[in-house]
Amino acid sequence: MNNLIIDKRLLTASGFVTRGGVAVDVGTDHAYLAVYLVKEGISKRCIACDVAQGPLAAAKKTVEENMLCDKIDVVLSDGLDSVLSDGVTDVIMCGMGGELIADIIARAEFLKGDINIIAQPMTRADFFRKWLYENGFEIVAEKACSVDRFVYSVMNIRFCGEKKTVDDYFATVGKLDLSDSMSKAYVKEKAQRMITAANGMIKSLDKKAQGADLLSLANKLLKDIGE
Repeated sequence: MNNLIIDKRLLTASGFVTRGGVAVDVGTDHAYLAVYLVKEGISKRCIACDVAQGPLAAAKKTVEENMLCDKIDVVLSDGLDSVLSDGVTDVIMCGMGGELIADIIARAEFLKGDINIIAQPMTRADFFRKWLYENGFEIVAEKACSVDRFVYSVMNIRFCGEKKTVDDYFATVGKLDLSDSMSKAYVKEKAQRMITAANGMIKSLDKKAQGADLLSLANKLLKDIGE
């Protein structure tokens, strides 16, 4: 792969991609994932898109260096706005905030069809999980992974059409397997942040009850991962 190495976030995401399909890598940056998917025979073709010219130039260079111009299209696009959906089987959104990913999904009506969606929110994952279910999507599978000292979750998502509300517990853990060591690390980090926030709230008269609820949730999460 011309000495290109993809990190564990992208490698985990690749594990959810449909074999032999056409994948769109949103916010492609250097197009490392798109090149990996094609070179490994996971995707027959890819569309690598980004909203900025700088990353797009880097993506084009990567595609050219790997001699994949016939299999990877590099497209300037704000989210999926300029992507033609014909033949697309998979849409991958990694390395963006949960709110941004939700906005991209909301603007792309074709994602309500038979499209395999893979998302890795860098922030606001709890918000993102709630948003998915409130808007008729569901998490099919979820896997945690680490890059350096940070732990992230990669979600495999489908549109099901059923809108519902999920509780704060599910918003935190989603479909993660809590017997998995990496999932435990992910949940532990979230719980510890909750405890810090809860302790601050409890000191405030108007947020005392909210803080107590948050502390209770954090303790339940820690108990469920054996901490």
